[in-house]
Amino acid sequence: MASVVAVSDGFKRLSVEIESPTNAAVSASSRESEASTPGAMETRDEKFMSEIVSVLSSKTTNWELRTKAMKDLRDWIGPYKGASDEALSQLASQLLPLLEPMTVQLSELRSSVVKDACSTIQVMGTVLRQHFAPFAARWYEPLAGLSRVTKQPIREPADECMKAIIEHGAPMPAVRTLLKIASGEPVPGTPTNAVVQASAGQYVALAIKHWPSTFFQNVPEEHKTESESSPASTSPAVTESYDALIDRCVLVLLRAASDDVRASGRFLYNSYSQHWGDKSRPQALHACLTPRDQAKIAQDIVDGPMLLSPTHRLKSYPSSTAKSPSRATPKSSINRSAIAALRARRITSASSKASDAAEVDGAVVASSSS
Repeated sequence: MASVVAVSDGFKRLSVEIESPTNAAVSASSRESEASTPGAMETRDEKFMSEIVSVLSSKTTNWELRTKAMKDLRDWIGPYKGASDEALSQLASQLLPLLEPMTVQLSELRSSVVKDACSTIQVMGTVLRQHFAPFAARWYEPLAGLSRVTKQPIREPADECMKAIIEHGAPMPAVRTLLKIASGEPVPGTPTNAVVQASAGQYVALAIKHWPSTFFQNVPEEHKTESESSPASTSPAVTESYDALIDRCVLVLLRAASDDVRASGRFLYNSYSQHWGDKSRPQALHACLTPRDQAKIAQDIVDGPMLLSPTHRLKSYPSSTAKSPSRATPKSSINRSAIAALRARRITSASSKASDAAEVDGAVVASSSS
C-alpha cells in the first residue's frame, strides 16, 4: 500500500509539472533541444517512465491511477510531434518498456481503461511515425482482436486507433500479420471469426491506400520483424510477395459466407486496383473473379464502398446471425451459395457447368506459385 501511495504522490508532482501552462509552453518550444541534452532532464524522464511502467504493468492497480498515468503519458509524448528524427529515435527507446504494460491494459475489461490505452497508442503512432514499427508489431494483433468485442466503447476506440496508426504512421511489416488474419489463417492471440477477418481486410486496404507502393515491392532487411528475418523461418510471409498474399486474401474474402467479409474483400480489391503500383496484378486478379463479384465490385465503385468502418457495419453481425435461421452456420451458407451459383450457370451457360469454380481454384494456385 505504501508503494502505491508513493507512486500516486509521484504522479501528482509530475502532473503539476506537465499541466502547468508555463511548463507546457516551455516544453512545446524546447522539447527537441532538451531531448539531446544529458543530465537532469534525462533523469526526470527515466523516473517518470519508471513510475508509468510500474502502474501499467498490472490490471490489479487502481484503474483510476492507470488512466491518470496514460493521460500523463500522452501529455508527455504530445509535444514531440514534429521533432527531429534523432529526438524521435531517443523517445522511442525510452518508450520501449511500455510494450508489455500497454498490452496488459488492452486486455482490460473496463472500457474506460481500454479507451485510454487506445488513445495513448494512437498518440504514440502519430508522433513516432517510422519509429513506431516495433510497437505496431506487438500491438497490431491485440488491437485487431478487439474488433470482435461486442461492447461498443471498447470496439470503437480500437478501430479508430488502428486506422489512425495506418493512415498517419509509417509503413510497417506487421501488415503481413493483418493479411494472415484477413485470409483466415491462425494467428496466436487473435481469434478467427468473421468480424476480425473483415476488419483486417479493411486495415490492409487502408495500408495500400496510404502507404507508398514501393514499400510493398521491397521490404528492407532493417524493417523486417524478428520472425521474418530469421533464416530458419519457413513462413509463407517470408517467401511470398505482397501482391501474391493480397491476391489470395481477396479470393478468400470474396468466397466467405458472411456478407460483411465479402464486402471487405471488395473494399480491399478496389483499394488494390486503384493504388497498387503494378496495375497488371489487380487486372489479372479481376479476370479470375466470378461475374457476380465483378459486378458488385463495379457497383461499389459507383456507390462507394459498403464497408467504411467495421465499427458501424459489423456491430450488428452477431444479432443478424442469430435472427436468421437460414444462416445458422457458415457451412449452410456456403451450400446455398453453391446451389444458387450452379443454377445461374445452368441458365446462362449449359455447356460449362464447372468453369467458374475451376477458374477461381486456378487463381488460388496461380497466386500461390507467383
